Amino acid sequence: MEQYNTNSTFIPAFVAGVVAITVSQPFEVIRSQVSLNRLNESIFSFSLKYFRQHGARGYFYGFLPRLVRKPINSGICWTIYEALHHAE
Repeated sequence: MEQYNTNSTFIPAFVAGVVAITVSQPFEVIRSQVSLNRLNESIFSFSLKYFRQHGARGYFYGFLPRLVRKPINSGICWTIYEALHHAE
């Protein structure tokens, strides 16, 4: 039986987590702000207003905590899944 290499799963899952966080962060910030403020305006108009107030940088508030947690979590979960799958 061939030995399973954990790096072949952890590293791609980690990178996928980083990409997912980077792409989804602006949407997550807008979703959170709309939920917190219970606004009656459209998402698009709120996004423009938010951009005017905070700039592009405002869309990445809270990015670092998510970046620390999610990629590591993805790497560990997929590595365990693949290790168990190869153990059969």
